[in-house]
Amino acid sequence: MIDIDLPSQVTLRTVLGMKKYLYFPILALFVVVGLLVFVAVPSIRKVVLLRQEISQKNETLRSLEQKVEVLKSLDENQLLTQVENLERTLPSRKDVFLLLTSLNGLASQTGVSLEQFSLAPGSLATASATDSSTNRSTAQDDLSSSGREAASSQLASLGVEVKITGSFEAVKGFLSNLEQLIPLMRLTTLDLSPASEETPVSLAGTTALPVVPEVSANFTIAMFYASLPTQLGTITEPIQTLTESEQGLYDKLLSFISFPASPSASVPTGREDVFAPF
Repeated sequence: MIDIDLPSQVTLRTVLGMKKYLYFPILALFVVVGLLVFVAVPSIRKVVLLRQEISQKNETLRSLEQKVEVLKSLDENQLLTQVENLERTLPSRKDVFLLLTSLNGLASQTGVSLEQFSLAPGSLATASATDSSTNRSTAQDDLSSSGREAASSQLASLGVEVKITGSFEAVKGFLSNLEQLIPLMRLTTLDLSPASEETPVSLAGTTALPVVPEVSANFTIAMFYASLPTQLGTITEPIQTLTESEQGLYDKLLSFISFPASPSASVPTGREDVFAPF
C-alpha cells in the first residue's frame, strides 16, 4: 500500500502554488481569442470581399471584351444606312415635310389631284411621345393589319386631313398604296363623294369627248413617329443584333414606296456685291 502524505492544513496560497502552471496557458488562450476576434476575422472578411469584387470585375471584363469583338464585326456603313432608312420609315419627330413629299409623289404617280392638306390645331406642338420602345416580340410581327394595329397602339401619331380628286380607279390606287408608303401611316377615316361634274362643251362640227366621272376622297391619316430614347443601356449590357425575323421585317420595309425630297430651290436675296457697277 502506497502512503500519500497530504498537507495537514490547506490554504489559498497552497492551492495557488499547486496550480501556478495553469496561469500561462489561460493567458495565452485569452490572447489567441483576442487576436482572432479583433485581427484575423476582419482580415479574412476583407479578403473574401476582395475576392468577390475581383471575380465581378473579371466577369465585367469578359463581357466588355465580347462586346468589343461584336462591335468590331459590325459594318458601320451598313448600320448608318439602316438607321437612315428606319428614320425615314418611322421618324423620330413630326416630319410634316416628309409626309407632304410622299403624298405629293403618290398623287403624281396615281394621277390624282391633292387639293387639301391640313393639320389639327396644335398638332405640331412639342409633346412627349408614348412609349415607343416596343418589345422585340412586337417588332417581329408581320406588317399585316393586325400587326399594324398592335404596333400603332404603342406609337405616337400625327393626324392629318387630306382631300384628293380624280377618277375612281386613280383614287382607288392612291388609297390602296397609302399604307405601303414611307413614312408609316394608317388610314383612319374615309369619305367618298362624287366630284362636281361640268357639262362638256362641243364645238361646231365636233363631237364632245366623254367625261370621266371623278370622285373626291376626304380622309384622315395617322402618321406614326417614335421619339428617340432618353436613356441608354449600361455599358455592360450585351449588344443585341437583329434577329432573323427582324431582318425580314426590315427587308420588307425596304419594299415600301418612297419618294425622295425635292431639293430646295435657291431664292434670290439681292446682289452679292453692293458696290459692283450696274
